[in-house]
Amino acid sequence: TDKTENTCQIKISDMTCSACVASVEKAIHSVDGVSEGKVNLIEKKAWVTGGNPTSIVNAIIDQGYDASLISDPSSDRGNNPSSNQGSTNTAYQVNITDMSCASCVAAVEKAILSVTGVEEASVNLIEKKALVVGGDPQQVVDSIIDQGYAASLDESSLDQNSLDQSSQPEDILQLSFEKTSTGNTEEELENLLAQLGTEVEIQWPSATLKTRLHPAELLIKLQAAGFKATLEEQFEDPHLAQIEETRKEIWLSWKRAILAGGVGTLLMAGEMNGLFPELSAGKGQLFWAAMAALCLFTMWFSGRDYYSTAIKQAKHLSSNMDTLVALGTSAAWFSSVIVIIDPDFIPSESNHLYLDASVIILAFLQLGHALETRAKRITSEAIGALLRLAPKSATVLFEDDEVIVPVSLLRRGDQLRIKPGETIPIDGEVYSGTSNIDESMLTGEPLAVKKQPGDEVVGGTSNRNGSLIINVTRLGKETTLANIIDMVQQAQMSKPPIAKLVDKISAIFVPSVILISIVTFISWLLFGPLPQLAFAFTTGIAVLVIACPCALGLATPIATMVGTGRAAQLGILIKNSEALQSASRLTHLVVDKTGTLTQGQPSITDLHSETLSDEKLLQLAQSLEA
Repeated sequence: TDKTENTCQIKISDMTCSACVASVEKAIHSVDGVSEGKVNLIEKKAWVTGGNPTSIVNAIIDQGYDASLISDPSSDRGNNPSSNQGSTNTAYQVNITDMSCASCVAAVEKAILSVTGVEEASVNLIEKKALVVGGDPQQVVDSIIDQGYAASLDESSLDQNSLDQSSQPEDILQLSFEKTSTGNTEEELENLLAQLGTEVEIQWPSATLKTRLHPAELLIKLQAAGFKATLEEQFEDPHLAQIEETRKEIWLSWKRAILAGGVGTLLMAGEMNGLFPELSAGKGQLFWAAMAALCLFTMWFSGRDYYSTAIKQAKHLSSNMDTLVALGTSAAWFSSVIVIIDPDFIPSESNHLYLDASVIILAFLQLGHALETRAKRITSEAIGALLRLAPKSATVLFEDDEVIVPVSLLRRGDQLRIKPGETIPIDGEVYSGTSNIDESMLTGEPLAVKKQPGDEVVGGTSNRNGSLIINVTRLGKETTLANIIDMVQQAQMSKPPIAKLVDKISAIFVPSVILISIVTFISWLLFGPLPQLAFAFTTGIAVLVIACPCALGLATPIATMVGTGRAAQLGILIKNSEALQSASRLTHLVVDKTGTLTQGQPSITDLHSETLSDEKLLQLAQSLEA
């Protein structure tokens, strides 16, 4: 019944290589109505145009990957309630911890979709959040908790929905009080807050309450009663949280890499320098058994994620790079254990132990994962820098009074005072006053633009001279700055032509390596020298060990992500990766004006005067500006 093609965003975990990307893309395109699907390996996300979002998520889960719907086109592109196919249900977010892989995502999504009334659900593994449309929020949270995951309702997202649909939303506000000289007691404060709201909790000098009063009105009433209070910022920058999570992830990868590398280096150095006993029947077996146990612990600590993902893939008769890692390292360890148990199983000249290889491979992989995660952090920092262009608080005019209110608590229609030199906190329309606005962060033009009543102003731009009163017109994801950030993220999701070629190769890489290993084993078993089984086992393992540390599909998406994020930081917005790759073949660049190529701020280069010295001329110029 839906004739229009909408775009949805899907979070996919357990993807580790281009073979995974190819499998997911096949699953997406197998759903009726899908016209386009883009999968980003680094971000673990997919943008899909057309088709039923729930069917798409289920198709991906059937391939063995945890998938969940992150965003609905109606909530991301215009906040048009009519695009939800007539549903009056709103979208809200749920914070979920303890998710570590795609199977977790799938389990959470199934739990959410099992709740009556839920129309859509998308789970983001990286951000540890779920976007849910419909259903009772508390039932959704309880359903997730029943699956063994810690979950809580994101009150800020629920409040944002209320802002869009009610002129008097009920907010949960956090207040911080200063010491007063009026002799007011904590009991008086509690009584006052009980009159202004509900669910009052006081832990001096802080307090929390739920109220329908405008935040500015609440502050004014408290000040009139002799209590000096400020509203605490409740919005937590998700990019800052993601940066902190990636720091922890990088540190964990380093610990895993150091342990695996240290154990592997110890084994290689000891064996090459003759520090360890030789292995033969009745000699050295106990020592090497202890070394095997040490390697087994190292494999568990440094590589358990690879093994768990490989097992999940095997359950769905699928494979990815984790499959090669698990097969290669496990085969190396098991073959070594066989030789330790029976040193004569393989001829003495070939009974080499592969214990060092079983952990050294994991060391390199964890080192690569640390570098990959660092690239993600750089991108999050770039997007976070865009968010920091706008201030976190604003001066609100309310009934002839002025109070400072966090931007996250502003409502559509609020009047803000913008003083000279201040940065405009949010998109709005000039109500009164005239000033020049520096919009170089948006346009690159160094010259300020004159603004007067009726003109639009953009959050993040600077007020040069003159005081303005503006009416707030857009909130949250509706703002220009939020749309810029969304554009950057979509550019990172897009895939250049070279990445599509890599995907085609990677789609057959894993099964090809496994097939070659099987063919090698059979060939040596049938045509190899005695003892055929020992040589066949050794050569088959060698193929897996050599092939498993493959980063074939990581280089291109990491380069795209870092490049687009850094470009956005420098004021260059790239709409898609295809344009980025095409730019490598440019020979000439023609621009229609110079403003976009400047630093956005004019500067004095030379001074010319026939009668005055340079110092006197500068003194006069500065006096005029003052």
